[in-house]
Amino acid sequence: CNGVSNFGSVAGPYEGVYVSIDGGTTWTHTNLPYGRDNVGLLVNKIIITGTSNGQHTITVSTLGEKVRRDNSRIPNTGAIYRSTDLGENWVPYSTNKGKDEYPFDMIQDPSTIPPTFYYVDNSKKIYRNTKLDINSWTAVTDTTFINKECADEDKGDGFFADTVNNAKLTIYTEGQNNILYVGYYGGSKEPASTCYAFYFSTDQGATWTTMLAPNGDILYQKIGVGTQNKRGYGELGNQGETNFAVFADPTDPRFLYVGGTGAEIFRGDRTFSGNNPNENEGFLWSFIRDMETEDSVIPMFTVTGTSPHVDVRFFGWDRSTNQLMCTNDGGIWIHTNPKGRGDWVHKNGDLSTNEFLLAAYDSTTDTIAGAAQDNCIWVSRSSAADIAAGKSIPGMFYTYNTGDGINVAFDSNQLPPVLYATDQSFGNFMKVPWIEGGKPPSTLFGNILPNGAYDFFSVFALNVVNPRYLLACTNILKLNFCNRYDMTTGDNGELPDSEKVQTTGTLSYYKYGGYRNGIGDETMIFGINSEGNYVFALDKGGKNEYNSLAIVKGKTEIVIAMNPRNYYQSYVVDGWSQVWQTLDFGATWTNVIGTLYADTGSHEMPYAWGSVVVPMGNNNALVIGTAYGIYAAFDDKMGPNTRWHKLGLSMPNVLVSSFVYDPIRDLLVTSTMGRGWWQLPKVKPQLTFLDGGMYKFIFNKQIYDRISYKKNNLVSVLKSVFSL
Repeated sequence: CNGVSNFGSVAGPYEGVYVSIDGGTTWTHTNLPYGRDNVGLLVNKIIITGTSNGQHTITVSTLGEKVRRDNSRIPNTGAIYRSTDLGENWVPYSTNKGKDEYPFDMIQDPSTIPPTFYYVDNSKKIYRNTKLDINSWTAVTDTTFINKECADEDKGDGFFADTVNNAKLTIYTEGQNNILYVGYYGGSKEPASTCYAFYFSTDQGATWTTMLAPNGDILYQKIGVGTQNKRGYGELGNQGETNFAVFADPTDPRFLYVGGTGAEIFRGDRTFSGNNPNENEGFLWSFIRDMETEDSVIPMFTVTGTSPHVDVRFFGWDRSTNQLMCTNDGGIWIHTNPKGRGDWVHKNGDLSTNEFLLAAYDSTTDTIAGAAQDNCIWVSRSSAADIAAGKSIPGMFYTYNTGDGINVAFDSNQLPPVLYATDQSFGNFMKVPWIEGGKPPSTLFGNILPNGAYDFFSVFALNVVNPRYLLACTNILKLNFCNRYDMTTGDNGELPDSEKVQTTGTLSYYKYGGYRNGIGDETMIFGINSEGNYVFALDKGGKNEYNSLAIVKGKTEIVIAMNPRNYYQSYVVDGWSQVWQTLDFGATWTNVIGTLYADTGSHEMPYAWGSVVVPMGNNNALVIGTAYGIYAAFDDKMGPNTRWHKLGLSMPNVLVSSFVYDPIRDLLVTSTMGRGWWQLPKVKPQLTFLDGGMYKFIFNKQIYDRISYKKNNLVSVLKSVFSL
């Protein structure tokens, strides 16, 4: 099934359903229906039901048709589908009820024949189907769930339950005995609050009993007596749309495991009947993890004071060891004794599943760095050349602790080179003089001020002409300015000296400093305001703002690729994978997507995102990352029919978030949302061959094997290559 990122809840075109009948060696894309404009479906659950004669039924729950690269969906399109022929044909298995209702989760009870299916939708209702008929769904709940449990403690008015943003189902089965659980994540706008509530049923949904909700208002009091004994207000975090999981213990009908944002994980005991619903052990809800408090960890709920990574997505069970498994933003973890006091141990091995929002590269030291979603700033301990040669040293990375790594950049003009980085909302702004031979110490300036002026994905920009200066612009409309920081100043706890260089608007993404006609302009700022839908262009010639409705549609973290030799030429890939070109510093834009859909062979939009311009001898190459690999096009051949060429063959199918090109080493480095970072050496020769139409000569093994290196035969062979 699809993976989800806390960043965007997307997995690209492979977010459809794939089937393997040879143990995972090969996979086939099924014919799950596509929506309008050739977009796919947001799949949130896949269930496979097998029979003794080898026939399999695939049942898929979807939130609806996707709109663009993020998790936006088209109303009134969420549904459940079934296939009995390995995905060749699909039939609807649920109907929309007239409103925009869509399934959050689906589960089957395997103890019944045929299997009973349940799903829970965004109206809080749970439906049951004991047949294989689309018209046989019966509601087993109403819409009053969580109103009481999430009511204001004093008023009892239920204001927490304005909306339900997510819901999860899980079931315990043993023979004919089953226990169905449901967990809700709800919220209100006025006041802004979130709440979780949990219920169970022992009679297939006929009656329900509340389990209140885990209370994590306080992790535990300093003297270690447990959490507060209040009503069941949930504190599983405020990102339950993506970080929410429930799981019924398959070996014990009493226990339910729940997890959310942060590392909040509880074990619930549905048989509890005492007066202390929220204590540390042996009560209704028990912590099964420890966390740092006052700069130390006191082992209270685990043996040695352990916790999994934050942001829980899914629970599973290892039946060979009776251990709880957990997947989260940090990979795969197990709890060694979930019914008592055990420990959390990660099982990531060599999965390499990091989500990097941004990559940086220093050619002086041949060092790669990355800003990792939920996993701070990473810097390779091995050179890029050693990594490519398979000579990485043990303990491959140095890390600098932040929250979500967002910004990372090298200034290679200094000796030693300097690394700059921040986490979300410009927090933990730091610099690190990159001295080889150990982990260099950092200078932590603190948070870029003022607080509240920057959103989660705020970006900075080093000046290309004079990297002494770094630009940080507001991107929340209540404040409008860009500050230029002098990076030769500042100290621990003290921000570098700054100066406002523009005060007319906010910028979501921007470039700072550039060259044109061989002349550098360190005043140049070129950016996009995705809130106000305009392009901002400033250089020594003056300032302009241009309407940009077309290029910011479907905005999902817009990125600008600028020609390093001519800042008048830039490119933007929007949230619908359309590629836009400007040759006049943002005054006009042309769609140059051309045949990208056909060239990538995409079933739906190719999910292009990161991009970079690589300057060549007589033209320039625009390199973009898609969920089908890396593709390049050439600016002297761009227009309505722009042709895109695949660059390299080893990239996995994954969202590509950024590129950095180093002209000194002719090296291209890219970051991905889920497969770490990748590098491609000797870029220009490959682009030159592609530009000359020799892509089949380079990458097609069968044609390559036909080539004779005898001088007399080479010309005729090459002619046959180009004719293919």
